[in-house]
Amino acid sequence: DTMALDYQDSNTNGTWDAGEKIYYDESKITMGSDMETAYIASFSQNLGPSLSIGANVKLLSQNVFEYSAEGFGVDVGLMYRMNPGNPLMEDGATGSGLSIGVVARDITTTQLNWSTDTNSDFYRESGQWASVSAPGASSIPLNLAAGAAFTLKGMPGISSLTFAGDVAMPYGNLDISFGAEMWIAEMLAIRGGIKQIGGPTS
Repeated sequence: DTMALDYQDSNTNGTWDAGEKIYYDESKITMGSDMETAYIASFSQNLGPSLSIGANVKLLSQNVFEYSAEGFGVDVGLMYRMNPGNPLMEDGATGSGLSIGVVARDITTTQLNWSTDTNSDFYRESGQWASVSAPGASSIPLNLAAGAAFTLKGMPGISSLTFAGDVAMPYGNLDISFGAEMWIAEMLAIRGGIKQIGGPTS
């Protein structure tokens, strides 16, 4: 319950800043639950020997305290596989090659419609808590991502070696990830990676 919070406004700017103490009135704090559920139907189709398309249709449900929301969303992705056979691998090594993919998540800007007419956002005014009403809906913005993976197969003692990387832009941020995976004798997998979560793109 946001109304149960108060804080030490050291610089008297009317908002809480990092480092300022927060005071709790335990008599006003209530407990509740948050449950989120997604029902997803997926579809994929080969458009040729190297190109394929896929899509998700999503029904989202969320329950917070006594309020509930539902929404509908769509994801669409494309993948292109280049597998000419690697001359460095023994016997042509089928399965080696480069794969490139792009995906657009929530292309409909998925909107969650709440069971209440308004959502209350709280702010501090003249040392007291007040509220302002906003429309009873929230949205999940479009998220674009692209990635590539290069796989080598047929090396002595190693079933496959894959290097991968992707770039995503969730909520206007820029996230970059790199990783590698090695399978030994098709029994043991060794994986590692790094993810850089960036700031706003604008």
